[in-house]
Amino acid sequence: MFSPTVDHGREICAAFSAAGFNFQQISYLDKSDAERAGKIAEFRRPDSVIHGLVSCGVLTKGFDVADVCCGISCKPYRKSLSSHLQEIGRVMRPIIGGDKKAIWLDHSGNIERFAVDMLDVWDNGAGEMSDAEKRDSTPRKREESQREKPVCPECSGMLRGNACLACGWERPARSEIVAVDGAMREFDAAALGMKARAGLRADCLGQPRKVWEAALAYTHSHSTKGRNHALKWAKGIFHGVYPNDWPARSWGVEPPQMADQAAYALIEREQKRFRKGSKRRGS
Repeated sequence: MFSPTVDHGREICAAFSAAGFNFQQISYLDKSDAERAGKIAEFRRPDSVIHGLVSCGVLTKGFDVADVCCGISCKPYRKSLSSHLQEIGRVMRPIIGGDKKAIWLDHSGNIERFAVDMLDVWDNGAGEMSDAEKRDSTPRKREESQREKPVCPECSGMLRGNACLACGWERPARSEIVAVDGAMREFDAAALGMKARAGLRADCLGQPRKVWEAALAYTHSHSTKGRNHALKWAKGIFHGVYPNDWPARSWGVEPPQMADQAAYALIEREQKRFRKGSKRRGS
């Protein structure tokens, strides 16, 4: 797992510990290289007591544990494609004679942020990756932020650190770690660039595959002319929602056991709109 700060990494380790998993953090603040090396050596063992490593500022290069099967991204990058690819590379090492399939859990948004460039690297090679990495590592200037005045809000006395020298008031501890609920979803490269018709607002439009599955479910349950008619009807509905695209072949042609309810409601609205338009044209 890759965390943006050491404090965040500590929170992650504590959360895994509460769930019964032993995660250890290694970072650029480690007191000694020997301590870090010891954790990595233990993690390499097949029967290791360490379930996972949380990295802050390390492990992006030169770390090779081929049987690692899960990577977790919690550190967003704004420009550094090379760092993103280096992180993913930690779970892409092949095992000789093995049949490993790795999974990448993206909590940072990097997969979608760098999707087009990442797929281009995989299809066409890294190219001038060394030059890109140098540009990625160039420090950016940060504007100076205004510091809070060292004045006690209770008595206007002077603050020294978090305590008032006059009345003894202490500034309450403030955590920089904020937990926000979210939902993981499968990244679908086939849906890249698909844009819905202007005027549509449903949240499910960002997942064209769910819309396609809902269209299949609708047409197969309403068609009286057989499977071929239902399939052509579903394609027509999908093309009406995404005028410049068609469903990907990899999405299949069989209706799902349970369609997404929001997507199914969208298909029903589209059919009502189509029927109203047909009546107006007929009159």
